[in-house]
Amino acid sequence: MVRIERDTLFTYTSCHCFFSIGTQSATVIRLKQALHDARNYLKLDYRTHVSKSSKIADHCSTFGLSDAQNSAWREKCDHEHDEE
Repeated sequence: MVRIERDTLFTYTSCHCFFSIGTQSATVIRLKQALHDARNYLKLDYRTHVSKSSKIADHCSTFGLSDAQNSAWREKCDHEHDEE
């Protein structure tokens, strides 16, 4: 319940802010819908496909969060990414 109220308050505050600087209603409505769609994707679709160890590079969180340029953020996978 608290999280829903916080999300609703954030959306209301964001929309009010855009209105106060003169953004057109249609633009604010599209932005609100895009934020809603992105939130749903991250909560539902993305979560069901990503795992710590996946043979699909886009679904492997270890691979995705590693940084080849920075050893502090580098982690080697114990599997190959040979599926698409």
